[in-house]
Amino acid sequence: MGGQVPVWVPIVVAAPGFIGVLGAQLIAAWREAQIAYRTLRAPALDTAADSRQHGR
Repeated sequence: MGGQVPVWVPIVVAAPGFIGVLGAQLIAAWREAQIAYRTLRAPALDTAADSRQHGR
């Protein structure tokens, strides 16, 4: 048996891993943006809720 591995085999094996890493980074960035958006929006929601409760 030959000990040689064709060049395309490591490329094909690495491609799903690389795509997985990129996907995980995109998901993490999206989640972080959602958290930041909610954090910035929370005081405005509290003010609006207070206004509704007190009839303003």
